[in-house]
Amino acid sequence: MALQQINTYADLKEAVKLWLNRKDQATIDMIPMFVNFAEKQFTRLVKLPYYETMVQFNITDTFKFVVIPQDFLSAKHVHVNGVPYNRVDVETFQRVKQKYQKSAEHTIAYDGMTATNAGSTIQTTARLFTRIGEQIHFFPTPAVGDLVEMIYSQDIPEMQFDLDQPYNLLIAPDIMLYLSLRHASTW
Repeated sequence: MALQQINTYADLKEAVKLWLNRKDQATIDMIPMFVNFAEKQFTRLVKLPYYETMVQFNITDTFKFVVIPQDFLSAKHVHVNGVPYNRVDVETFQRVKQKYQKSAEHTIAYDGMTATNAGSTIQTTARLFTRIGEQIHFFPTPAVGDLVEMIYSQDIPEMQFDLDQPYNLLIAPDIMLYLSLRHASTW
């Protein structure tokens, strides 16, 4: 089968079957799983703008954090009211937050970043976010009504139907075939 003929999920499954050159039903029955593993590996390793999406959240009294979308793989950009926030690990985030809360002074320095407490409002040049479980937390904590915009890499729905034509199959049928066969080789 020529690679230019791999346009759909059915074409890919047939190509994998031909390249495997196996007749046992157990292997043939596993082809959809091999393709699924290839899809997931491709989506997680190859960062394409096509896989990016933007979502907006408004901060409320109930939620001063953002619950990540179900198709979330990784954050590319996070802004609160148009101001970019930098991602840090949970430990750094907690240290900065605790240093700010425990400070008897009005200014704290941390790795060249500064957070200032002006009465009840936080004015800061350190704008951080971190993922804790299924939530994204911010320092300083956004106020009620603030707009959070996030551009993130999304997980692509799996191929299910024979006529499915996902983007990764349209741009890289050879890689999808190779990855499917690679996963089949361990079987």
